[in-house]
Amino acid sequence: MAIVQRVVAGAHPLAVRRGSRVTVENGGGAIDAEIDPRRVERIVRNLVVNGIEHGEGQPVTVEAHVSSGLPG
Repeated sequence: MAIVQRVVAGAHPLAVRRGSRVTVENGGGAIDAEIDPRRVERIVRNLVVNGIEHGEGQPVTVEAHVSSGLPG
């Protein structure tokens, strides 16, 4: 969640300029995963910024949840 919070904080000035409000919803509890933090941060940042830039001032919600495993 720290990555998501950092991205949302960094995107806040853009959201203000575009008239959007960005919120974060956590599906409950900490999320532990073995990841490349730089890549995940880049992906989350791209998604958040795209939501703000193309959302026409609508709210943007970032949801982070833990799944029970891979489908299949």
